[in-house]
Amino acid sequence: MTLPANKTIKLRRLFGKLELRYTATHCYARLGDYVSVNRYTVVAKDERSAALIVFNHLEGKHIVQIHFEGDHYWIILGSGRIREFFRRVSPRSTRTPKKKG
Repeated sequence: MTLPANKTIKLRRLFGKLELRYTATHCYARLGDYVSVNRYTVVAKDERSAALIVFNHLEGKHIVQIHFEGDHYWIILGSGRIREFFRRVSPRSTRTPKKKG
């Protein structure tokens, strides 16, 4: 199935805007001004992926698999027909800088 050029351009504008941040127990998702926080539990993992049970007030409890590829990872969105790719970013340092002299 090939999309017309105008629909392809509109579809591309949607991608690259979703930001995900994970802590040990929660995932913070930001898309523009919309922010959601979902609790999760890791139920399985290996060197290439992790399976999470996510607790979401809209979708209920569901399984999400994160696939790791080098410095990137991807997840399947919605009904399973769309993958969203993300760049892995190291956590910011929480240390207080030392004062000079």
